[in-house]
Amino acid sequence: MRIFRNIDNYDNESGQKLWVTLGTFDGMHLGHRFLLEQLKEYASKIDENPRTLVITFEIHPHLILADTEQKPRPITTARHKLKMIEQSGIDDCLLIDFTEKIANITAEQFIEDWLIKKLKISGIVLGYNNRFGCEAKGDFKLLKKYAQKYGFHAILAKPKLIDGLPVSSTRIKEVLKNGNLKTAEKMLGRRFSVLGIITAGERIGRKLGFPTANVEFGIEFLPPLGVYGVEVKGIAEDTSKKYFGVANIGFRPTFHINRDRPQLEVFILDFDRNIYGKEVEIIFLTKIRDEIKFDSIEELRANIEKDIATFRNYLANNS
Repeated sequence: MRIFRNIDNYDNESGQKLWVTLGTFDGMHLGHRFLLEQLKEYASKIDENPRTLVITFEIHPHLILADTEQKPRPITTARHKLKMIEQSGIDDCLLIDFTEKIANITAEQFIEDWLIKKLKISGIVLGYNNRFGCEAKGDFKLLKKYAQKYGFHAILAKPKLIDGLPVSSTRIKEVLKNGNLKTAEKMLGRRFSVLGIITAGERIGRKLGFPTANVEFGIEFLPPLGVYGVEVKGIAEDTSKKYFGVANIGFRPTFHINRDRPQLEVFILDFDRNIYGKEVEIIFLTKIRDEIKFDSIEELRANIEKDIATFRNYLANNS
């Protein structure tokens, strides 16, 4: 998949008919995947050998527009999102930096300048509840009006329903806040995961006899504080080999370390290799327990051993 960060740099030298969709695509859940499937399906039905383009944002607009206390945590970072968009079979992605200038583009300007003049689209498939342009005044009705005037196809996508309701990032966050990994998986179409880089930490785990990999995860959303059984992707040279681990999301209360946000660290089972700088995906399989403040290091060490035994038992029963 080709990635562009500026509309002026986008090229379609092949001359293929171009079909687009747009949105935040936070989480790349089943609703988003269904939208991209519809984009590819309509494009192939109407045009021969079409090209598909997703227009999305580097940073979720709500992170820029919301008050400090109300800023949301997206389910995925831009890099995580891009990997999943590519896996969906999309040809190109226009990853826009959401600036004040971008925020002030009217819906009419977006259609005329971006879709018609610069991209010269053959068609667009719009999410069922998508609104665009300054103050979100653009909608399908406006898009359809321009489509009739300029001769491109405008199609309103169908929503993906689960339990009678459209799948949305808001719904997924609500169930994740309650620690309901299974329901989140049902709407994501995959197990909930976090993409991050392994960085050096205080080496507390090593002193306890359980060296942990500290994961710098950017601004991604996390489930509740606690200890989880996880799969770790990105460290195996043999991609067919799976690695598992016990992860902790929290503030390390036993050590009284003051932090402004929770840390994610993973003890990888049956693994002993330097992986600093590696990009890994931490896939959450099951919650083992809540985060607890222990009275002593010995009590903490004993509970870590118990957590590992609990997760090994889970793996044995869920192979």
